[in-house]
Order: sequence, then C-alpha cells, then structure tokens
Amino acid sequence: MQTRRLLVAIALIAVAGGSGTVQYPYSPANYFPTPSDLEVFNVYPLVGRKIGIPVPFRLGQVVFGPDGKSLYTTAGYDPKNPNWDKPGLLKVEFSPTRVSTVPGTIDFGITAVAVSIRQDKILISGIRTADGQRTCGLFEVRLPKGAIRRIVETPACDYQSSWTELSVSPAGEEAVGRYNKGVQLIDLVTGTVTPIGQNFWQGSLSPDGKWIAAFGNGSQSTLVLLDPNDLTHRRNLGKTGGGGYWSPDSRYLLLFKDQLRCGIGSYFYSMETLEVETGKRSVVPSSQCKIEGGASGWVSSDIAQ
Repeated sequence: MQTRRLLVAIALIAVAGGSGTVQYPYSPANYFPTPSDLEVFNVYPLVGRKIGIPVPFRLGQVVFGPDGKSLYTTAGYDPKNPNWDKPGLLKVEFSPTRVSTVPGTIDFGITAVAVSIRQDKILISGIRTADGQRTCGLFEVRLPKGAIRRIVETPACDYQSSWTELSVSPAGEEAVGRYNKGVQLIDLVTGTVTPIGQNFWQGSLSPDGKWIAAFGNGSQSTLVLLDPNDLTHRRNLGKTGGGGYWSPDSRYLLLFKDQLRCGIGSYFYSMETLEVETGKRSVVPSSQCKIEGGASGWVSSDIAQ
C-alpha cells in the first residue's frame, strides 16, 4: 500500500530564557495533500533537516490537535488506497503514529471541525444521517463515549448553510466560525448566534479565549484582534496574506505572506509568525516561497526530534 506522507514545513522558534537560548515548544506546520514528508527546519541556527512521518492515507479536512501531538482529519479521496473512504472523523497521533476513529462521528458528513483544549469535546458542522433521518447544522460530540448534542439546526444542507473554520473556547461554551459570507460568535449552550461584522471573512478564537483573530475584506487582508466579551474592543495588527492559526499557548499567530512576494504569477506563499503581545513578525526562512496552500497549524517541537 502506497504511503501518503504528511507535508509539514516546520520551523523551531528560539526564545530567550535562563542562561541561554531554549527552543519554543511548538512549531508552525503546513499540510498539503501530496505524497511527501514531514519537513523540519531549524530557525536557530539557520540549518535545516528533514524527517518523514508516514500517514497511511491521504488526509482530507485537517485540524491540528491542541496538544501539538495529533491531527483530526477526514480521509481524503484516494481510490488507490482502500482506506480513502473511511467514514467519520479520524485522530492521527504522532510518536508513534496511530490512527483511530473518533467515537460518535461515523454518521457525519463533515464540513468543519473544532477540538476543545482538553480534547473532550468535538464541534462538527455538517450533515448527520442516523435512524433514517438527515439533520444539518452544528453538533457537539462529547468524548470518550461519543454522545451527540445538536446545537443549531440549519434549514438547508448546502455548503452556504454550514459553518467553516471553526474554533472553540477553553471551556467549550463558545465557538467562532465563518457562516456564508460573515463570521459569527456562537453560544454553544443556548445556540445563540451573534455576527461579529460583515467586514470580516475569517475568524479564529484563541485557545485561552481572550481574542478572536479576524481578517477583514480586501485584496490584502487586515488582521484585527477582537475581544469576544466586547466586540468593540479591538487591536489592529496590520496587513497580511491570510492564515491566523493560533499556537496552543496563544502567544503566536501563524500567517501567510502574500503570493506577490514570491513573484508575479506565483502559487506559493511564505510563513511568518506574529507575537501577539508585541506585534513582532518573523518570517520562517525555510518556508520562503515553499508553501503551496493546504491546512496549517502548530505541532509540538518534540515530535521533530
């Protein structure tokens, strides 16, 4: 069976601490669905090395686990692999690599997923087919037993009636997702939905629940931090090419630099990290004009050793 390999461009960020320099515990990552390797690059010193982590099927929709040591994914289309149509949500754990089906998810057609910080709740936007009935909307799956609770039911089952790019608060009581052409704050207890403004096309709630990283409309997006408790409280962090993936400790955002920086007509991006407290941006040198798209997030630096 042909092994599909995880393509992850990783940079190990060095931060000052104690008497010397210590490695930041998380590393930016990017997955693109082609047979390749987990590519690891050190930023300090500027020397790169590669390791390969085999994944036994092509990944579909990917969410990086909040522990930095796992992925949650659907099986991507790959007719040459008998596992490509495996139903439900799959958890891929690293060091060593293990794959398991998330309980309670096999009846879902999944549009988007978010995972709680303790990995005891899964938020799914999509279609559930069970007992001959088809229900569409936003659902909560409680682990480890897989108990399912419908949070919001949508009248239609098309893509525009689904939430995408979901993220969830630390307590699992709020979520942020893109719905149709806007971003919404969702109360997962009551099912109440609050638009955060039509000027934003993407939003992501920080793991500590303090900020929503939102991107405004335009040819080059403006990154704004919103306080989920007071949406009028905002910090403008400037222009970016997109991204907005929070590190598990909420210290950094992973961004894409615009394609134009890689040349006219280029399909590739570069990665940069943004330190939330200071606003300082740092380009990941080893990613320069090598990121083709796909899913991004953070992994534990331990799995790259």
